[in-house]
Amino acid sequence: MASNDQLLLQFIKTEAVDSNESIDSFVNLKVQDYSKSETVYKVKKTKPLNKLKQVHCDRNGLDIKFMLFLFDGHQIKDYDTPDSLEMENDDIIDIVCHQKGGGF
Repeated sequence: MASNDQLLLQFIKTEAVDSNESIDSFVNLKVQDYSKSETVYKVKKTKPLNKLKQVHCDRNGLDIKFMLFLFDGHQIKDYDTPDSLEMENDDIIDIVCHQKGGGF
């Protein structure tokens, strides 16, 4: 039987992958919610993280407009890449619900 890590591993395919492409071109990133539940995604280091954000929200029934993805306490922008954020294998992206407005 497969381990939990293998079951949680998700692949995000943004385009055809060159068979000559190095395994070093990809990084495994963990998306962790408030309950410390983790989902692992394998993403290309040079691709913007907007796809990861959208796929995670779609698969978990979340509205992306209300979600913040944070790495090292900083909000991940749609155009940020794992390379631009200097991410490494098994780095954790925290996801939190963000509500605007209100006031008392």
